[in-house]
Amino acid sequence: MAVGISLCVLAALVLTVRACGQAPLSPSVLQGDSAQEGSWPWQASLHVNGQYSCGGSLINSDWVLTSAACLIWSSTNASLWTVYLGRQTQLGMNPHEVTRGVQTIIFYPFTFDITPNNIALLKLRNPVNFTDYIQPICLADTNSSFHRCTSCWLTGWGNMTDGKCKLCFPWNHRESSGV
Repeated sequence: MAVGISLCVLAALVLTVRACGQAPLSPSVLQGDSAQEGSWPWQASLHVNGQYSCGGSLINSDWVLTSAACLIWSSTNASLWTVYLGRQTQLGMNPHEVTRGVQTIIFYPFTFDITPNNIALLKLRNPVNFTDYIQPICLADTNSSFHRCTSCWLTGWGNMTDGKCKLCFPWNHRESSGV
């Protein structure tokens, strides 16, 4: 039953996105340089009990998509989470950011087995208004296929060493030269 509900919610989320993947200010970032304001307007900063935990992506005005592992290792209690959107930096002023509490957390696939393929959806307590600094990301269509060497971006607040992002996952992460 929970899996059916999760699939219905995910399908409804995809159908409600009108425009996505648009960065109105469209500056680009390479090799781990600091992003300019508005570069990644779907980037969410997820905090639990006031502390940064991980990143996510805004998929419409009400929902943020993230890794299920992020929440399970921190807390699955929605009331402990805060989402920051329009955030440029974890330190100092962020004049374009908005803050939202989390109303509901949905895990998909609905399982307590943590694998790198599990996702979590966070329903915001109140919807956000889109601005030049806050926009939804595009989700791939079910018929999409990604071939070797498909261009992609990795965004968030992480540590860069020698132009490579150091991902802090408890499982082994193998870097691919194909992407």
